[in-house]
Amino acid sequence: MQAPPALIASSALAATSHAVQSKFEVERLNGLKGPCSAYFIIIAESGERKSTADAMYFRAAREFEETASRKYKCIVSVLVGDSTPAGTIAHMDHYSPSVCLCEDEAGRIFSSNLVNDLGLLNKIWGGNSITVDRKYERLVVLSPRCSLIWMVQPTIFEKFMQRRGDNARGIGFLARCHVCYPESTQGSRFIKPRPEELVYVNDFNQRCLDLLHEQVERFLPGANQKRFENVTLTFAYPAQIAWEQIYDNIEFACATGGVFAQNRDYASKIAENIARMAGVFHAFEGHEGTEISEETLHRAAQVVLWYAAEFLRLFTPPGPVDILNDHALKLDNWLIEYAFRTGSYTVAKSFLLRYGPNSLRNRDTLELAIQRLMETNRISHFPAHMLSNNQMSRKATKMLFLHDNYYGQIVRGQQVMHVLPLLQ
Repeated sequence: MQAPPALIASSALAATSHAVQSKFEVERLNGLKGPCSAYFIIIAESGERKSTADAMYFRAAREFEETASRKYKCIVSVLVGDSTPAGTIAHMDHYSPSVCLCEDEAGRIFSSNLVNDLGLLNKIWGGNSITVDRKYERLVVLSPRCSLIWMVQPTIFEKFMQRRGDNARGIGFLARCHVCYPESTQGSRFIKPRPEELVYVNDFNQRCLDLLHEQVERFLPGANQKRFENVTLTFAYPAQIAWEQIYDNIEFACATGGVFAQNRDYASKIAENIARMAGVFHAFEGHEGTEISEETLHRAAQVVLWYAAEFLRLFTPPGPVDILNDHALKLDNWLIEYAFRTGSYTVAKSFLLRYGPNSLRNRDTLELAIQRLMETNRISHFPAHMLSNNQMSRKATKMLFLHDNYYGQIVRGQQVMHVLPLLQ
């Protein structure tokens, strides 16, 4: 499938999380347990094949709904579209306490009142019993399990952040989510054979289907009133030590001047999300026993920390979020890599024309991308006070200065992530 890799991976991870969340939970420390559920928000333009990814990786869940409904002569519903949070609780009460909020065009969700009660989604994420009083009934979900994947276009998400972004961050909803805005692949999606890819996707869906059928009694109407015995996954001793070190490193990075100092809300959930992802990998891959290995933890950490770097890129002040056009986004990504690799926060336009992204090696195109980054306060012309008078007019417009409060924060974040134990 020719689509942004992060979009494909997020779809697969959400489907994987949904397949295991009903039966498995993970214990991070003594007594601290949580579901294996995960929330994803993917920002992608129209035409990025969001619907294709959804159809490809949630094929098993839809097949399961159909076959189980036919076999047990009842409605089996595990995928929920653009329902309100309260509507989701009602669905979990009436049908199954384990669902996935799955919407490949979530524009209606983000542009309407459906997101007014994000606090309920926070409670569902936590996995503890939930009670909701409605006009004519009381809804109680004893053990809610919910994965989420919402795909939304950039302009709609930007408007959402302008209207409700402070609330979404203030109550901790975005902190629980894996958010990404992958670079577009449009213009490079040429026809080519893909037999191996189809084999892998078929195997993936078969594994999802097997897991769902193994737990079918948890998805039938009335399951919410029953108590099922869950499998609690724990860390093997080396993995426990590594997870605690990761936790401490993230905590250290929240101190004043640290990479997460301005994003402490998000940082507070990273270690738990790593544990959840490790639980998903262990259960989905069918490892023997209930102890998560150090190797599995490391892979989970690499995935979650990639989303953490993406969160810093999108939400680091002066944001709160800057949705850039494709050319500006390519330049932005290139400058992050340049600053990380060289440690330099200045770059000449002539250097960009020669060595920058291929699509920006045109003076007019490059200038438009530069102007967009200047508008979002990420770069500026080389500071005048650092140039002599006779240099000013000649050099000031030829050199670019990368702002530390944006690029510096991201680079330091990547450095922190690179030195986390055994994540090389």
